[in-house]
Amino acid sequence: MTKAGGLGINRIYLRRNVSERRRNTTEESEKIQRAKESFEAILLNDKYSDIIEDDEHRSLLLEMLPFKIGDTILDVGTGAGYLAFPIAQANPDCEVIGLDIADRVIQQNQVRQEKEQIDNLRFCSFDGKTYPFNANSMNVILSRYAFHHFPNVAMTVKQWMEMLCEDGKILISDPIRNERDERRIIDQFMEIKGDGHIGFYTKQELLNLFAEYGMRQWQMEITVMSFPFPKKQEYLDLFDTLCEEEKAMYEITERDGIIWVGRIEVANLLLGK
Repeated sequence: MTKAGGLGINRIYLRRNVSERRRNTTEESEKIQRAKESFEAILLNDKYSDIIEDDEHRSLLLEMLPFKIGDTILDVGTGAGYLAFPIAQANPDCEVIGLDIADRVIQQNQVRQEKEQIDNLRFCSFDGKTYPFNANSMNVILSRYAFHHFPNVAMTVKQWMEMLCEDGKILISDPIRNERDERRIIDQFMEIKGDGHIGFYTKQELLNLFAEYGMRQWQMEITVMSFPFPKKQEYLDLFDTLCEEEKAMYEITERDGIIWVGRIEVANLLLGK
């Protein structure tokens, strides 16, 4: 092959790589936008709050948090501040930052924060991809029920590691996929919602992901949750394709046209270097 010919092929590969990166970036942005639109609509909805709010679960996470006086704590995917508000109120010597892509929800959080005069708490929004914080600026990063919405978890964890202080900790709380769920049926149900769901991870997948960046398990607690899907034919059609073993994995049932996930495990995982 001539040198000129080799250069021509390299240019083709380069164009393909650039085109693929642009396509991936566009797809990520579209997924984030869908999640943002969904969260803007549901995060302040009382019915949604009833599903995701669990005071016993919140108490567990607050007990697992390893912060000390003077720490800066970042709550990623803060939503309506379900964790951020009580953490800030109980720890006035710490700075707490609630971060989310849902601008309207962040604005309402800011109104509440000012009304309640919680001076060590602030909220800000971001684009879902680039975190607006300096390196080594966070002592603790926590995220509840948001990790499965991140379109590029490797890039997310990389940025978290850059933001973390040397002895920083990460606390992840997210539903996990059953290791026997080869068809990823739980993800198929979640994708019907159209809220930017990317995928649940198994417990081992989470551990492996963070291990790649030098983070190891300090503590893990497994809890369970249940929830219904909205009344919609697509859910019923998918339910009809399940075998009995798949239904049993998550205790999936149908009641009066509504599909219920009766049991999905949640990994509450504290990680450190």
